[in-house]
Amino acid sequence: MELEDQMKTLFNVNIIVALLFGLGFVLVPVTLLDLYGVSLSDQGITVARLFGSAILSFPVLLWYAGRSDNPEYMKGASRTLFTYWLLGTIFLIIAQLDGQLDELFGWVTIGLHVILLVWYGNYIFLKK
Repeated sequence: MELEDQMKTLFNVNIIVALLFGLGFVLVPVTLLDLYGVSLSDQGITVARLFGSAILSFPVLLWYAGRSDNPEYMKGASRTLFTYWLLGTIFLIIAQLDGQLDELFGWVTIGLHVILLVWYGNYIFLKK
């Protein structure tokens, strides 16, 4: 499989993940965050929905990047998402180790972040 096809597979996986989490944060933030042992005030619900709307921009970016013939655009999208997965992983690990998240769902989400972080990192730093 060519590098561009592999990146398109990664983009499609990320589209699914971003749609699931983005829609969850926008439509049912209380239910979603209950899984993590997090309770929300009215203000927290608003911030969660704002976060969800930002996450829903990822599928748009990845849709266009995955259909582009421009390798620089694909690399730029990959670097953008690598940054998100890196920072998100760091913040989640800190929260998990501080006992802020449910034991199971916190580690599962960290695992998902690490998988996507490494996958993007592989294309950014190792594949030429």
